Amino acid sequence: MNKRMAIVATALAVCVPLAGCGSRSASGVTGERDGSGESIPAVRAEALYKANCIACHGAELEGGVGPNLQKVGGRQGQPAIASQIRQGGKKMPPFRASLSDEEVETLASWLASRK
Repeated sequence: MNKRMAIVATALAVCVPLAGCGSRSASGVTGERDGSGESIPAVRAEALYKANCIACHGAELEGGVGPNLQKVGGRQGQPAIASQIRQGGKKMPPFRASLSDEEVETLASWLASRK
């Protein structure tokens, strides 16, 4: 168990500082697309996921240290997911200090669409 927590702590120490990278501009929130055709909010959410969640929830949202998130939107709505991200719970650390409200909402909305 201590080895597992050390791995999680190391992953967070590496990933959390990266969350501050990039733009926090609100432009594009209403449906702008990037070069690949994905919506800007989806691209931002995927980047946030990669920077903050992938170490525990896996590259394909398949789970690992944390639970599988592939169909999390079928189990929880966006408000509950946002609360979980902010507050943490059980083994999950809280991210309220490392993610802005906008980032939490972007990530929670994206995860809630996974059904």
